[in-house]
Amino acid sequence: MSLLVGIADPFIPLGGAAEFWIGIGVTLAFGLLIARWCVWDARERNYPVKRSLIWLVAIFGVFALIFYFFRSRPIGSALLALLATIALIVVNGVFFVAGTIIADLWLGNPISW
Repeated sequence: MSLLVGIADPFIPLGGAAEFWIGIGVTLAFGLLIARWCVWDARERNYPVKRSLIWLVAIFGVFALIFYFFRSRPIGSALLALLATIALIVVNGVFFVAGTIIADLWLGNPISW
């Protein structure tokens, strides 16, 4: 998915207020998806999760996800979950950059680092 977003990125002319509001919307949607995952994870682990923790995750996203990991797991498992999350974010970033490079090459744009 990140590769496709990276490829589509140069074709979407955004700027100003539109880019700001789309960023806010994506951030909120991402927070809600993370919160939903936490509910499923807690249900699978039989961990009693409070509604306030889910709202915290929905509002603060990845930062609250780290808090959730350490609340719902032993320290070793929480560290492994945190490392897996970091690896997923890095891999998504790499695919996004690769997609942007592919699109720039396809359009004949110079690649700027």
